Amino acid sequence: MATFVMRGRQYLAALKAEKHVLAAHVLHWADEVRDPHRELGASLPDRSGATASELDVAVQLLESMAVDWNPKDYRDTFQERVRALIDAKRHNEVIEKAVPPPQSTASVDLMEALQATIEKARGARPSQSQTSQ
Repeated sequence: MATFVMRGRQYLAALKAEKHVLAAHVLHWADEVRDPHRELGASLPDRSGATASELDVAVQLLESMAVDWNPKDYRDTFQERVRALIDAKRHNEVIEKAVPPPQSTASVDLMEALQATIEKARGARPSQSQTSQ
């Protein structure tokens, strides 16, 4: 289980190794899950399409893969921090700024790098001034 922030919102995800990659399956927070019976009521499909033995096999399969998991154990901490900052601002409290990310010490002059590339390319073939002499 993992959380990550994207586009100003924190998401809950289940990380899973699939073949040679690590996949993140985005989940819903507990307060985002709606009860389909309350939402859809009578428009839910009936269960007449599956036989009793097919349902038993499906239930056994799901139970064999099930683990104890409580979605309420996970909270949207990003939203909680944002709300805390808003409340602090509303009450005129001092808000500590986050530590800025460290600056890169290996600065590269883009013009020098481009010039070096041009000089290297000229070294590989004669320049216009060398061929006119």
